[in-house]
Amino acid sequence: MKWFLAFLVILAVVAAGCAGQPSVQPQPPPPAAAHAAQVYVHAAAGPSFWAIDSRTGQVARTLPAGTPSPDWRRLYRISGGVLDVVDPTTGRAVATHSAPGWADAVRTSADGAWLVFARSGPWDRFQVRDAAWTSEPVDVALRGSFTFDGVSNDGRRLYLLEQLGGGHYHVRMYDLRTGALAPYVIVDKSNVSEDMSGTAVASFATRDGAMQLTLYQREAGQGSAFIHALPIGQAAPWAICVDLPGPSTGWTFAAAPGGRYFYAVNSGAGEVVALDGQNVGPPNLRRGRIAPVGGEAVLAVSADGATLFAGVGSGVLAIDTGTLAVRTRGLAGQAVTALAAAPDGGSLFAVSGSRLLRLDPRSLATAGVGAVPPAA
Repeated sequence: MKWFLAFLVILAVVAAGCAGQPSVQPQPPPPAAAHAAQVYVHAAAGPSFWAIDSRTGQVARTLPAGTPSPDWRRLYRISGGVLDVVDPTTGRAVATHSAPGWADAVRTSADGAWLVFARSGPWDRFQVRDAAWTSEPVDVALRGSFTFDGVSNDGRRLYLLEQLGGGHYHVRMYDLRTGALAPYVIVDKSNVSEDMSGTAVASFATRDGAMQLTLYQREAGQGSAFIHALPIGQAAPWAICVDLPGPSTGWTFAAAPGGRYFYAVNSGAGEVVALDGQNVGPPNLRRGRIAPVGGEAVLAVSADGATLFAGVGSGVLAIDTGTLAVRTRGLAGQAVTALAAAPDGGSLFAVSGSRLLRLDPRSLATAGVGAVPPAA
């Protein structure tokens, strides 16, 4: 059974991954400091989350399927025209609101202030409202087929992917104040072609919400995997695509605390890429090499940002973020399918098979063993 760690601790998002183009929930990177509480684990074979006490390493509770707020203070669950707002620390619903009957998914802005009701596949309508439920929602009705891409922190712009067929799409911006699509298609600054193609893997916003970075993969022969850097903090007719070295598939993506550095890893090809997203412009890229290892990596970044942890089919790698070289290896011969670094820097959690392992983040030695519940 394959597991992956969706998010860490009440204020720290640590890993995200998905298939299916291109409805990816953008997340802000984990903050530099957070309060130790819970680690949230999601089984790919089932829709629920498991809350792990980060101090004891034990499973505290099972949470329903849903969309977490970026800070993990709320979990949104939508069904049959009703939105339940769940407190992840207790598993109880703290509020219930009406939602559009056609919606089966809810997305959030990078700061969690705005909610977007959508369908899980291409659709022609959306609804945007504030997460505090203090104002009237904005209904968005369109001609065509669209999927959610992002929403600005000020609640003024909704970003959508207009599906064109054949795996191609346009990036569009809908102005929520005027109630209309911008007349232009958002294009890559270095390539005037309006059409895009690819499958979104994971998406993160910079800490200030100025940029949204999304990793896209492509089928063999259709071009490189790339990072799509969208200036979501302003109304701009451009984005920046940064091609990744190596294969067009097999990539995973993670954000470091502080909202500046992001990491893409292709473990099968031995590629490690660091991106600096400090400026509204092309992210600076550094490239490193590791020995190729089987299995698609799962990633986590230490609270101090100094170490990128990669779980692979044969253990855990601790990669120095300064040199992009492997510093330590652990769990030799054991397939690791989830990782999370505790925000106090004292523990690294790994899932291997049905075991939840607590590791020393410096030596990667096993400090404790627990179990995760089976998928329902």
